[in-house]
Amino acid sequence: MGPYNMGPSITERLAEFIYYFDNMQLSSEVYEEAKKRIIDTIGCAIAAKHAMKHDNIATRLTSLLRTIFTDGSSTLIGESKKGSSLSASIFNSFLSHSLELDDSLPGVGHIGSVVVPVAFAVGEEMHSSGEELLRSVVLGYEIFSRIGSYNLKGHIQNRGFHPTGINGVFGAAAVASKLRRLNKEEITNALGLAGGFSSGLLEAVNDGSWSKRLNPGIAAFNGILATYLAENQFPGPRTILEGRLGFYNAYAGTTENSEEILKGLGKDMMIFKSKFKPYASCKIIHPAIDAILRLLSDNTFEASDIENVVVHMQSNGIPLVGSTDKRRPKNQVQAQFSLYYMVAYTILNRRPPLLEAIREDSFKDEKILALAEKVQIFEDKQIEPREDNSDLNRVSIVDLKLRDGRVITMKSRDNFDSMSMQEVIQKFYSITAGAISNEAAENFIESIMNIEKKKDITKILEIDIN
Repeated sequence: MGPYNMGPSITERLAEFIYYFDNMQLSSEVYEEAKKRIIDTIGCAIAAKHAMKHDNIATRLTSLLRTIFTDGSSTLIGESKKGSSLSASIFNSFLSHSLELDDSLPGVGHIGSVVVPVAFAVGEEMHSSGEELLRSVVLGYEIFSRIGSYNLKGHIQNRGFHPTGINGVFGAAAVASKLRRLNKEEITNALGLAGGFSSGLLEAVNDGSWSKRLNPGIAAFNGILATYLAENQFPGPRTILEGRLGFYNAYAGTTENSEEILKGLGKDMMIFKSKFKPYASCKIIHPAIDAILRLLSDNTFEASDIENVVVHMQSNGIPLVGSTDKRRPKNQVQAQFSLYYMVAYTILNRRPPLLEAIREDSFKDEKILALAEKVQIFEDKQIEPREDNSDLNRVSIVDLKLRDGRVITMKSRDNFDSMSMQEVIQKFYSITAGAISNEAAENFIESIMNIEKKKDITKILEIDIN
């Protein structure tokens, strides 16, 4: 019981929802959405593994995980030797997030890069069926999104917290608890412990270090660890969310109406709300890229014709992507979080920024950097988010001033980041080209499209990466 009322706490009610989730009828649309998220997330991980195959940091991380954790039955993507669910989850989540192509719910976090790796890591350990894995992914999106959405009240991203790390641990615990078949009491404890492990900061986006890339992995790891502890009768706080010293007071700065996260539970499926990422950059930059691509499509001009580019955006995104020291990114992470660079890259190359945009020969290209010097950011209060912050980073307006005096204006589309199944599959083939054979790509897609028919998912991630 919660200390402030005689009824069950929010955590206990979520635990009950998780426990009885097997009884919920899920539509074919929900199953298809889960398949899209799996294809997209694993595609991101495969592409990252290939891109970092000669990177000393990634190689050392693999070796470190081998040293710390004992062998197990879970796949580390691109590795021949399997590991524990803890090592597989942290490694695969790290890969999934590294290229900044993984889906996200703005201001709430990159959900797929936590939920999907945990589902596979624990699912392989438990020899789960495809149906069980699919349902666990849906459940993970539900818990991660609902708990995390309340933190928008605290504007945690602008205060330095990484929402994926902070909120993701609950999604991970929900997935692991369901696949390991914990009872209601154990699930309550797992959520309570997970909240206590919540962590993650964003300072890495300023100097280009890698801790942000690892934050989804830490959330995945801690969610599974919390589940193991709860399964072994280790107690966690039952009021971890709304308690005086709990999660929401710590991050959102309030618990007022925190029960609102339960509204529509079991009816309004949150997996549909997370946005796909068509470009390899921070999500905050995507609306500006969309507007630029529309300008390029509708108008004829050369980069040499440009006098300046003004991007109108919400103030809450500027600290992450608009500091002036990011005009000339020094490394890949800074390039991913530089609005100046990404806009300039898109204009000069006349195509969306994907993997080639975050290669060193691109972000050190003097032609691109010279154009980046002409990009300006304008804090536009007319496109500020709603009071609850739910429109975070969703709109940009671009003014392109040409030397002949013309000014061309374009606003980003509302739904540029929604994708059909065919578009998700096309993205998968695009980003994994060169990483895996066409036959391997086709086999993986076929496996996921028919995953509910599989009695055991343990072989799905055994993919040879070049």
